[in-house]
Amino acid sequence: MLKLQNGDKPVLQKRNSFRVYFTNPIEGTGKIISVNKKSVTLEKCFSFQILDLSASGIRINTILDFPVDRE
Repeated sequence: MLKLQNGDKPVLQKRNSFRVYFTNPIEGTGKIISVNKKSVTLEKCFSFQILDLSASGIRINTILDFPVDRE
């Protein structure tokens, strides 16, 4: 969504989705099935907590250190 600021200067609003926040995080387990769109075979699962979610994404807490710039 574009929003005009200071008269005529367009600013891109990246987050415009309604977020759902939980009183207590939701516990879950996950499994990595691909890295950079390439399938991988891992038998182990990892635990995580869902902190909040929206139509544009989910925010989790886990002991794994995921890179931000990868899919």
